[in-house]
Amino acid sequence: MILVTGATSQLGEILVQKLSKGNEKIICFVRETSNVENLKFDNVEFVYGDYKNMESIRNSLKDVEYLVHIGGIWYEHDFLEILEKNAKFKKAVFVGSTSVFQKISSNDPHEQELVRKMRKAESEINASKLDTVIIRPTMLYGRDKDKNILILINFMNKFHFFPIIGKGSGRKQPVYVGDVADAIISVLFNEKIKKEEYNIPGEEPILYTDMISEIRKNLNKPVFVFHIPLSMAKLGFRVFKKIKKSTTVNEEMVNRVNTDFVFDFKKAKNDFNFKPLPFNQGIKRQIEYLRTKGKLQ
Repeated sequence: MILVTGATSQLGEILVQKLSKGNEKIICFVRETSNVENLKFDNVEFVYGDYKNMESIRNSLKDVEYLVHIGGIWYEHDFLEILEKNAKFKKAVFVGSTSVFQKISSNDPHEQELVRKMRKAESEINASKLDTVIIRPTMLYGRDKDKNILILINFMNKFHFFPIIGKGSGRKQPVYVGDVADAIISVLFNEKIKKEEYNIPGEEPILYTDMISEIRKNLNKPVFVFHIPLSMAKLGFRVFKKIKKSTTVNEEMVNRVNTDFVFDFKKAKNDFNFKPLPFNQGIKRQIEYLRTKGKLQ
């Protein structure tokens, strides 16, 4: 029996879909208000609860042999505490993020706190007595729920222009969500992989400008792309922040457009034959998916 948290996320949905093709029973730990339409398969059941409710977590873990924790790695503590008392439990895979490295020097208080929580969680996971694996995807994309590439797609599709901050010279490694789901399944059932950590990026680093070009090409419509100076972008952000104080965008995000974030996946390739898609193939799949679902004209 497998428990999946964060099952309604884009990664959770595609993971449950892939797992449902096997023989294992799958339990999805979700809120009562969650939309679970994309998770309804014959061998999938739902347990309703909340990360702040210890009893609901305890109920979700009854008879569970495997755990895939996608819903915020910093909520790991109670899961670890309960599972350490379960003699039948086999393995837990915790999904973190390469943001633990990318945002370590951020000046944004929210991002500083996020990194602190992720590092503390990883430390507790590695110190536990359980067989655990930590998976750190880079920028996830591929469906209709990501907060990265999808934003770029929708902006270009709606406004037919896109401003690139500075030269757009930062190299990125966005990873297709299906590849991350495959990586989780590979380590989950591999008895040789225990107490390991893996960074899970896309196939090759791609310049931010080339990433924008690939999106524009697959949209197959006119999109005017131009560059704006970094100083102008920062000023524009500060004005925008005053108008819309609730925005999740921060100045550090502006700075990172021209910063390299590149990760080696040799360890994942050697241990479980990880072969991620190149961005030009992944973005084609995402845009086709969005069109099929009627979310992109």
